[in-house]
Amino acid sequence: MPTEADWNNPELRKYIDKALRGSAKYTTEERLRALNLVQDLAASRTTGTILAFTINAAGSPATNQVVVRRLYDLEKRIKYAKEISSIQT
Repeated sequence: MPTEADWNNPELRKYIDKALRGSAKYTTEERLRALNLVQDLAASRTTGTILAFTINAAGSPATNQVVVRRLYDLEKRIKYAKEISSIQT
């Protein structure tokens, strides 16, 4: 994953932009913001601790999946993720 220093380097930025280019709906910078948020949420030390507590203290994974699917408001979370990542579209 490119760092902020990589992104700010004009020589590297053109390669990063090319590698992460996608639809015109989101800019490369917005994609990087989203990827950084996902990395922070999924691969941080805190996330590992919370995940371990959740798995061991809240019942089986199948039970957790049923509850999450029933109660989770995905559209609301997408909105929050865009706000946290400063994605405008």
